[in-house]
Amino acid sequence: TTATWDFDFGVVISSPKTAAAAAGREPMAAVSHVPHLVAQLLMDMAAREREHTKSVFKLAAGGFRDMTRIAASDTRLWLDICEENSEFIAARLRELMADISGLVDAVESGDSGELAERFERARLERLELSTRGSRDPGEMFELRIAVPDEPGVISRITTATGAVGVNIEDIGLVHPLEGEKGILTLRVKGEEQARLASEAALSLGFKAGIRGV
Repeated sequence: TTATWDFDFGVVISSPKTAAAAAGREPMAAVSHVPHLVAQLLMDMAAREREHTKSVFKLAAGGFRDMTRIAASDTRLWLDICEENSEFIAARLRELMADISGLVDAVESGDSGELAERFERARLERLELSTRGSRDPGEMFELRIAVPDEPGVISRITTATGAVGVNIEDIGLVHPLEGEKGILTLRVKGEEQARLASEAALSLGFKAGIRGV
């Protein structure tokens, strides 16, 4: 059966950022924040091509759609995340720029050995990622958290959940309430992940309403 909890929105306590949340910022930049910015760049590239090839979006296969799905996320949410994590995101972007520069050189020079090494390394790492994530996650759960209109709030919550091993499947931000609050929605797989995410939010002073979806 689907477990359901009554929603209880609101900030309940005031507390500083946890040490775990702070420690999670650098890896989150690598596996969450920078990939979102890359998705944005890919959509920008496709949009520029569309000026010359009107049908380019019709050519976009599943791989492109999967890679750019997060580019449709809430703009305000990602402005908040970028502002709060600017140091870590900028550092990872510089690493990526160096990697892209090396890839450009390999493609232009026809260095098949370098390209093969890059492809194989990425293939093996992706297989390991799939293996580590191969568990029965159970059903999907949605957390709804009332958040104030303050810089850094969303980033602190998502970083705290990532620091305790929660994989956020989807994220959104809506503003159904009058005044200065919005509703942050997080979707995770499995009741245990939902519990961990709720506890992480509570450690920052936010109650999460949880329901199975």
